[in-house]
Amino acid sequence: ASCHSLTEGEEMLRMISLKISENVMKNELCARHSTATFALLLKYTDEERMKKRVSHIIAQLEGINPDHRFSYHAGIAIVDVSKIEDALKAAKAALDTQLGG
Repeated sequence: ASCHSLTEGEEMLRMISLKISENVMKNELCARHSTATFALLLKYTDEERMKKRVSHIIAQLEGINPDHRFSYHAGIAIVDVSKIEDALKAAKAALDTQLGG
């Protein structure tokens, strides 16, 4: 087993954030929620296409550092929102689902 510095961990999180941001469109949102948890608000028109999109993002994340194997998980809440408050509640619900909260 190898140890990594805080600086290396922060650099990895920066690369993850950059890769996620590359996959978020102008009218969508990505935010770092906690140490290694990110929340995404993504628009969709078809549930199957959204699942494929999230899977594609995860595949890209898994390829960031070929020297280390990282595991990524996604909690998804699909909602019809017309107000930002509803969107934020939906994001929290998705995070709670993934984090077991």
